[in-house]
Amino acid sequence: MASRNISIRLALENQQQVERGLDQVGSQGQAALKKVSDASAPASKGLLALNDASRSVQGEMQALTGRLGPLGSALSALGVGGVAAGAAIAALGVGLKASLAAAAEAEKVELRLGAVLKATGNAAGLTKSQLIDYANSLQGSLKINDETLKESIAVLATFRSVSGDTFKTTIKLAADMSAVFGGDLSSSTVQLAKALQDPLVGLSALRRVGISFSSVQKDLIEGFEETGDRASSVAIILEEVGRQVGGAAEVEAG
Repeated sequence: MASRNISIRLALENQQQVERGLDQVGSQGQAALKKVSDASAPASKGLLALNDASRSVQGEMQALTGRLGPLGSALSALGVGGVAAGAAIAALGVGLKASLAAAAEAEKVELRLGAVLKATGNAAGLTKSQLIDYANSLQGSLKINDETLKESIAVLATFRSVSGDTFKTTIKLAADMSAVFGGDLSSSTVQLAKALQDPLVGLSALRRVGISFSSVQKDLIEGFEETGDRASSVAIILEEVGRQVGGAAEVEAG
C-alpha cells in the first residue's frame, strides 16, 4: 500500500512537467492527459480515479519513454521521475518533428503562390509579400489555417480578371460563403471567382450555392456586360454576396 501511495504522489507531482509535452503527441498523449484530468477531479471522484490514473499515466509515459531507446531504458530505471523525464523528452522530439513538417508545408504553399503570380504576370495587382501579409491578417480574425488561406489565394490568383481590392474582398467573402453554406475555402473561392470572371454564367452557379439575385440586378449586370463595363457587374455581385453572407466567417470565429 505504501509503495502504491508513493507512486500515486510521484505521478501527480510530475503532472505539470509532463502534461505540456503530452499535449503535443497526439492521441497517445491526449489519453494520458485525460487520465491526469480525471485524477484532479473533485474529492467525490478523485479517490476512485487516483489509483487508475496513476497506473495508466505511468503506462502512457512509459510507452513514450520507450521511443528513446537506450536512453529511455536508462531513464526508466530511475523510476517514476525518470519515466516522466523520458516522456517529456520524447514529446519534445515529436513536437519538433511536427513543427518542421509544418514549416516545410508552409514554404511549399508560398512557393506555389509565387509561381502562380509569376505565371499570370502578377495579374492580381498585389505582390507575394502583400498577399502573405493579408493572409496573416485574415488568419487572426477568421481563425482559418494559414496554409489554407494561402492556397486559396494562389487559386484566386489564377483568375486574371480579379485584382487589387477586389481580390482581397473576394477571399474574405469566399470565407463567409464557406461559413454559411459549408465546403472548403478553395471551392468557395473558385465559385465566386468564376462569377466575377463571367458574370452572366456565374450568377447561375452562385444561385445553386445559395446566393440569389433579383431580376433587376440580373438586368443591370446584363446591360453592363453588353457595354463592356465589367467593373460595375463585379461591384453588384460582390455587394449582394456581402449583403447575404458578409461577416459570417468572422462571427463564426468569434
